[in-house]
Amino acid sequence: MNMLLPGINYKGGNWDSCKISRILRNPVYVKADADIYQYYKNKGCIMTNDISDFICSKGAYLYGKREANERKYTNVDSHTVSLGLHEGVIDSRTFLLCQYKLDANRQ
Repeated sequence: MNMLLPGINYKGGNWDSCKISRILRNPVYVKADADIYQYYKNKGCIMTNDISDFICSKGAYLYGKREANERKYTNVDSHTVSLGLHEGVIDSRTFLLCQYKLDANRQ
């Protein structure tokens, strides 16, 4: 039986702050609305959907090239944001509060 244990991720490795940060920063989980659109637009992202498409239901994909020494979601300038076909699960307010806290908590 495959059980999830505290401190161990689904691939069997230990959870660390980098893995948790990556999950928290990933917009695939958010119910994307106009606030999410503005957040990523203000960060310099290329938006493939119109703001009117961000109606608080679909998750979003963030993709783009990064330097080898950069963390995945630290600098998203010139990355692309597209709405997914899947439903988001986290409300935008909670997601954005988390993003602002992570933005202020740089290592």
